[in-house]
Amino acid sequence: LTTQSSPRAERSEAEGSPLGEEEVPPLRLAMLGSGRDDGPGMNMAAHKTITVIGAGLVGMLFGLVMFVLIVTTVLVLLQFPEASSHVLSGHFVSDPMSAILKIVLGLVALVVFFYSYDYLLEHELIKGEYFILMLFAVLGMQIMISANSMLTVYLGLELLSLSLYAMIAMNRTSAVATEAAMKYFVLGALASGMLLYGISMLYGVS
Repeated sequence: LTTQSSPRAERSEAEGSPLGEEEVPPLRLAMLGSGRDDGPGMNMAAHKTITVIGAGLVGMLFGLVMFVLIVTTVLVLLQFPEASSHVLSGHFVSDPMSAILKIVLGLVALVVFFYSYDYLLEHELIKGEYFILMLFAVLGMQIMISANSMLTVYLGLELLSLSLYAMIAMNRTSAVATEAAMKYFVLGALASGMLLYGISMLYGVS
């Protein structure tokens, strides 16, 4: 009687491994060699370790963002302008009113960051992108505060809107959040087009 060898047996013989021996993944083989194989609980422990490391990095980013906002607010307070001054060919203005609004904006942003951190942790929505997007949104509002032309207002508004689009859709498992982000994006694109059309008409008659 002749027996036909299976493709796996032929592959095992070609590679020099004995027939019937289970192939061990390289990562698990390395852990076996180092004496760190924990069986089924290994993946759970690794997942917990990665989760702890990620939470620590997000916590560091949260502290860094709070530090940046505090430093920015203090610098605006220390460099409080006594008179109005214009830069960038008159597109950007620095005056006492804009400085007061920026200080208020910085304090409000600090409160929002402080209270939103616990909320995002509780609902498992904490992500590093949130803090970066919020900083860009604050920057857009500061640009609008010091805007002295329609073009500067539009740039600040777009920077704020684009950040809000992404933040609304951060909860990727929620169909409602995705739908709201899409609707807001379409409405914002339409509003931006109408705003640009109105600005062009104003520039045309002036």
